[in-house]
Formats: sequence, C-alpha cells, structure tokens
Amino acid sequence: MDNNEELSQADRRSLRHNYRNLLSDAVTRKNEYMTDNGSLLLEDLERANSLFGKVDRTPEGLLDSRFLSLSADIGAQRAHQLRIDSAAFDALEYIEKVGEGLYAASGNAEEQPVPNWAAMGNIAARFSRRAPRFSCVYGPLMTEPKERRRIKTGNKRDNAALKASRQEAQIETMGESDVKRQENQTTKLVKTVHKILTQVGPINLFQLVINPASFSQSIENIFYVSFLIRDGKAFIDD
Repeated sequence: MDNNEELSQADRRSLRHNYRNLLSDAVTRKNEYMTDNGSLLLEDLERANSLFGKVDRTPEGLLDSRFLSLSADIGAQRAHQLRIDSAAFDALEYIEKVGEGLYAASGNAEEQPVPNWAAMGNIAARFSRRAPRFSCVYGPLMTEPKERRRIKTGNKRDNAALKASRQEAQIETMGESDVKRQENQTTKLVKTVHKILTQVGPINLFQLVINPASFSQSIENIFYVSFLIRDGKAFIDD
C-alpha cells in the first residue's frame, strides 16, 4: 500500500477485526498446525501477508507482530517435533544386527565363534568404500604440564594493596565521549546501508548481509539492517 494513502476509520476497524479473527483462528487451530503437512499454517500466513499490505500505523502493526510471533513459535515446535521423530535410531538393535552378520559364517556351532571380518567388510563396502575421517581435533595432540608458579606472600596489607591496584588496572571504563563515539559510528553505518539499499533497490536479504568470509561482519550487517526495518525505511517481503 502507498504510504500516502490514508485508510478511513471504518477500514481500520475492519483491518483490526480481520487481524483478531486471524489470531483467534491461529490459537484455536494450534493442534491442527502441528499435525497437518504445513499447508494450514502457510494459508494463514498468506492471510496475514494480504492484511499487512494495508498496515500503516502502530496498532495494526502490533496485531501483525503478535501473529508472526505465534506462527514462529508453532514453526519452532514443528521443527523440534521433526527432529525427535527423525531420531529413531536404536543403537542396541544396530549392534545386534552387526553381531549377526559378523558371526553368520563362523562354521560349526559347537566351536568357538570366530568373527568373519571379511564378510562384514563386504557388507560395509556396499555403502562406502572409504573409511570415515576426523573432521576436526579438539585440543592439542600432546601437552606438557605447566609448572606452578609460587607467589611470594608478604603481609596482608601489602597483598591487599597489590590486589586492588591490579583490579584497578584491569578494569576499563567507558566514558561519555566513548558512548557518543560508538553511537555516531553506528548511525553512520546504518546510513551507509540505507544508501546502498536505495541504490540497488530490492535485493535478497542474504545477498545483502551475509559475508561468507566473516561471520562477525555478517552479524553486524544484520544488526544495521534491523535499525532500518525498525524505523520503517526497509522491510522484508517473502
């Protein structure tokens, strides 16, 4: 909707009424959201998207945010449920099956069973011909014990003074000028992102904010874009 177009009072009441119906349906059909294939939740999200096209003031925006928060919680619960359902691996049953294959051709049952590793290798070769490798190693392979340093103790007054001076040296305080400098830097970067958006026009969010070579810079970019969304200078349209 064009920001220059003003909704009438009756249209605003109708818009809020439709949002409340949407929220009521979402609460009532929460169990259905969890059991269907996701089409019902997508249908209500499309209803919310169509209503959001008419939102230009805070009261209606709050209703929209309430529905988005509710739908996000439902989506998280569905994802958690999928993870639980997919984790149906029975380790005990797996070990028993491996044992059956390992001793299947051991010969006479009265003799001590001998594992047939060649047969097991042929079975494993159907799925992978390469042994799994470590993707990472946590910590050093070899470590040397560190020598404990002995601290000479003096009288209690000297020790207390030394401890206080160390703490005072380690604590870094941020003055008012530092806070203002940080705020000015943030404002400058937000304006830079807004200028880029104005120049390039509509763009994929991930292409805009993600830097594959720097995780920290990607987080900073998302932080700056969030200010633009909060101030209404940018929006996300899926």
